[in-house]
Amino acid sequence: MKPKLPRCCPTVLGTRLKRDDAEELATAFKAIADPGRLRLLSFIAAQPGAEACVCNLIEPLGLAQPTVSHHLKVLAEAGLLACERRATWMFYRLVPERVRARATRRQARNEAVGMTLARRLVAEGVGTALLLAAVVGSGIMGERLAGGNVAVALLANTVATGAALVALILTFGPISGAHFNPAVTLADASQGGVSWRDARGYVVVQVVGALVGVAVADVMFGEPVFALSRHVRHGPGQMVSEFVATFGLLATIWGCSRLRSATVVPFAFKVRLR
Repeated sequence: MKPKLPRCCPTVLGTRLKRDDAEELATAFKAIADPGRLRLLSFIAAQPGAEACVCNLIEPLGLAQPTVSHHLKVLAEAGLLACERRATWMFYRLVPERVRARATRRQARNEAVGMTLARRLVAEGVGTALLLAAVVGSGIMGERLAGGNVAVALLANTVATGAALVALILTFGPISGAHFNPAVTLADASQGGVSWRDARGYVVVQVVGALVGVAVADVMFGEPVFALSRHVRHGPGQMVSEFVATFGLLATIWGCSRLRSATVVPFAFKVRLR
C-alpha cells in the first residue's frame, strides 16, 4: 500500500471559483506550468538578492537564449519577476510579496471553504440578529432623544447602523462572508461564491436572525416584541427606491471585491449609508 501523501496546497475544486479568481489562477498556473520557468524561478530565488542578469541564466539552465527570454517575459507579465535594465543587460528579480500574496489568497480561500456549514450559518444568524438589533434600537433611541427633530433622529440611526455594520463585517466576514441579507446571498450564489444548497440555509438563518434581533431591540426599549407598522409604504416610488438601494448594495460589494482587500468593504458600506 502506498503511503498517503499530505496535500501541499489547496484544491481549486473545493468550491466554485468566481470568474476573477479563475482568471487570476489561470494566469499564475500558465506562468509556472513549464519546467523551464519553474527552474528559472528557483535559480533566480537562489541568487544573492534573489536577482540575476539574463546573461547568467542561459548556460546554467541549458536553454536557448530565445527560450529563456520568452520564459522571463511570461513570468514578468504574471508579476512573479521584476525586470530592470542596467547598462546593456536586463536584470530580473523575484517579487516575493507577489508569490506570497498568491499563496496567501489560495490559503484564505481554502480556509474559508474549510469552515463547516454549521459554523457559517451560526455566524450569519448571529450577525444578522445583531445588525437588526442595532438598526431598530438606534432608531428607537434616536426618536426618543431627538425631541421631534426627524433629521437628527435619522442621522443618529445612520451613524449607529454604519458603525455596527463595520464591526459586524470585520467580525463575521472571515467566517460566513457577512451577507446579512438574502439579496446578497442570492447574488453571491449566482456568481458561484456559495453553493445554492448553502444559500438556502443562509436565507433561513438570516430571516430568523432578523426576527430575533428586532425582538431583542424591542424588549430592551420596552416596546411590544412584534407589532404591525403604522407607516404607509406603497407605490412605485417605494419600489424604485428598493431597487436602487439593492443595486447600490450589490454594486458596492462587487466593486470592493475586485480590490482584493477585505478591509475596504465594511468602510465602503459605512460611506454608502451616509
